[in-house]
Amino acid sequence: MKEIFRLCMVLTVLAAVSAGVLAFVNDKTAEPIAKAELEEKMNAVRAILPEFDNEPDKDMVTIKMENGEVVEIYRGRKDGEIVGVAFEVVAPDGYSGDIKFMVGVNIDGVVQGIEILK
Repeated sequence: MKEIFRLCMVLTVLAAVSAGVLAFVNDKTAEPIAKAELEEKMNAVRAILPEFDNEPDKDMVTIKMENGEVVEIYRGRKDGEIVGVAFEVVAPDGYSGDIKFMVGVNIDGVVQGIEILK
């Protein structure tokens, strides 16, 4: 009985230390990962929108769909006028998971380009 209690305590301490290390690593890497993901999105936006002179990541609109899904729409402006928008689309039937695309549409509603994000 003593042996089982001792093994349980050792296992509990190991689990607690492992959880602490994982929490620390997650805390230190969350911001760089978010920055890298945003930069990847902005590279896709730059590639698929007509020429613009604003910062689309700061000129973004969030729309909540009827099914609860949230869509971020990045607006590209030239001299204050919207020249196109870019938004993320998810295809749920990929071989190993979701396929994420960034789609760019000009002001006339014509698709300017598609970039695969993931």
